[in-house]
Amino acid sequence: MTRIDAIEYTEKNNKKFYKVTAEGKTYRAFEESDAFQQLNDTEFKIGDNVDIKSNETQVGEYTYRNLESFTLSTKPIAEPDDTAAMWARKDKRISRQACLKAASRLVASGLIPEAIPDVKKFAGDVIEIAKEFEKYVYEGQ
Repeated sequence: MTRIDAIEYTEKNNKKFYKVTAEGKTYRAFEESDAFQQLNDTEFKIGDNVDIKSNETQVGEYTYRNLESFTLSTKPIAEPDDTAAMWARKDKRISRQACLKAASRLVASGLIPEAIPDVKKFAGDVIEIAKEFEKYVYEGQ
């Protein structure tokens, strides 16, 4: 069971199809499929919980998912766990530690010698340099 996130009608190279996005995966429903007719008849809408019948084709690095049909699901959708958010926070902490480590090595290497005699200034400089590294890592600036 999956939830429909987006439905988009497309015509490309004389082919009519719908692109359906459900939980991060994109499916295509071509004119000859039952799914195309179901979408044409507006049996389904964004936010519906559906059971999807599809086949996948691998072409090089791309995976194409062709939607054959789908039915409204009668099962309640499970609440998503917070695993992705937890890993995102963990990744940010690891990145922040790496930036702080790089900044402290830069200052301690003597490239910024005027900061070393004053410990508070040294700590402040390390944190400021680490913030600049973070800005570069996250914003590309």
